[in-house]
Amino acid sequence: MAADAARVERSFSWLNAYRRLAKDYEKTVASAINFIQLAFINIILAKIQRANS
Repeated sequence: MAADAARVERSFSWLNAYRRLAKDYEKTVASAINFIQLAFINIILAKIQRANS
């Protein structure tokens, strides 16, 4: 249980780097979800790039 909570907290801390997600600027929920998904895609790609360097 604690490992799952740590994983969720770490995910939220990664999202804090994306200023657009700090406030609710989006007009629709779908738009907000899409920006969160794009942020995570960017995070994952950066981690893959670092691992391959």
